[in-house]
Amino acid sequence: MPLFAVVGELGSGKTLALVYLVVKNYMKFKREEEYVKNRIEEVKKKIEWAEKAIKEDPAGFKEFILKQLHKEKLEMLDTPALAAEIEILEQEIEEKGPEAYLQALKNEYQYLLNWEPKHVYSNITLYDIPFYKLTTLSELNWAKNGIVLLDELWSVGLDARMSRRKKNVITANILGKSRKRSLTILFSCQTLRQLDPRIRDVLDFIAYPVISPDGKIVRLWIWRGNKPQGKPLKVVRFFAEDYYKYYNTREEVNELIDDTDDEGNGEKEPEFMYIPSSKNPAWIEFKLSKKYGVKKVI
Repeated sequence: MPLFAVVGELGSGKTLALVYLVVKNYMKFKREEEYVKNRIEEVKKKIEWAEKAIKEDPAGFKEFILKQLHKEKLEMLDTPALAAEIEILEQEIEEKGPEAYLQALKNEYQYLLNWEPKHVYSNITLYDIPFYKLTTLSELNWAKNGIVLLDELWSVGLDARMSRRKKNVITANILGKSRKRSLTILFSCQTLRQLDPRIRDVLDFIAYPVISPDGKIVRLWIWRGNKPQGKPLKVVRFFAEDYYKYYNTREEVNELIDDTDDEGNGEKEPEFMYIPSSKNPAWIEFKLSKKYGVKKVI
C-alpha cells in the first residue's frame, strides 16, 4: 500500500489536503462496506437457489448456468481479467457439473464473511468520521487495514526524547507497515529534505497543495514516485470550505509518545472516536463568522 507525502510550508494547506484525502478514502470505504453487505445477502440467496435447482434438475441447471455465464463473458470482453475468471468457471462446470458453480458461490460467500472493513487512523482529531486517535507509537504499531493520517510527523510528531537510533527503527517500522498491513500512510512535511532518505526514496506519491488567493479553492498537484518532476499524475480541485468541518484548524499536533521497547516493538489498541462536527470549535467559529459577515481566517 502507498506512502503519500503532502509537502508545503506552514499555512500552505497541507493539513487541509491530508483531510481531503482521508475524507475521500473514508467515503470509498463506506461504499465498499455497503457493497459487501448487499453482496452477502445476494450470494446467500443464490446459494439457496442453486442448491434447490441442482437437486430438482441438475442437467437443466447446468445448461442454464453455462448460457448465463457465456452471456456475462461477452459483456466483459473489455475487462479481460473478469472474462478469464468466467471462462475458468465455465470449464470447471463442464468437467465437474453444476456443483462447481455452487462451490464457487460458497467460496465467494466465505470470502465476503471474512472481509474486514477498512479504518481511519489519525494523530489529529477528526470530526464526522469514525477514527482511531493515535497518541503513542504502540498505537501506530497496532494500525492495520485502512488509512493513516500523520500530520507533521517528521517535524513535531515524533517524541523529542527519542534517540536517533530509535527514530531509525520507527522509520523502518513505518515502511514495513505500509507494505504488509494494507495501510495507506498519508503524512505531511514542510520539505522533502525533512524526510529520512529511506522514506523519501520509496514514496509512492508526492502532492503539493496550492490555495487560491481568496482561500476558497485548493488545487492539489499530485506526482507519482518520489520526485515532483514533469507533468503531474493529476491535479484535483476542491472547495476548502467543504472540508473545514472535518478537523480543528487550531489544533496543535502533539508528539507520538514513545512507549515501545528498544526495537520499536509493542502494540496497543488506540481509542476509537466519533465526534460530530457540531463539537468542532473552529468550524463553529467559521460558521458564525460567515453568518455575521466577519472576515476571519480559521
